[in-house]
Amino acid sequence: MGAMKQIDAQFQEAMNLAMVSQNKELGDTVAWYRAHFDKLPAELMQAILTDDAFFTKAVTVWDNTRFAPKPASEHVALQVPIVRRRDLRERKRVSYRCALIWSLIGVALVLSVALVGVLS
Repeated sequence: MGAMKQIDAQFQEAMNLAMVSQNKELGDTVAWYRAHFDKLPAELMQAILTDDAFFTKAVTVWDNTRFAPKPASEHVALQVPIVRRRDLRERKRVSYRCALIWSLIGVALVLSVALVGVLS
């Protein structure tokens, strides 16, 4: 019997989704209920669902918060990417020519000073 119950539940959910897609108000109601059924206490949920004006206000407030514009600080362009383009570039080989040249110049200067000191 468990498999039949599961098939029946899936069929019923599919039918509900088909009805919701045809009716916008019903879709909003179902979406609001799915978003709040586990967050609100039973008494408050019953009060909201039994009073039409209260329910309309609750759905309107929820709709306004759901589609509110994001602040500029949350914009995608301002977020720090995980992988930067600089990280993906091929690394330049470290050239030791500069250090070699400066060390040769230093050795030449030291030798020239030593040579001038010995010859004078």
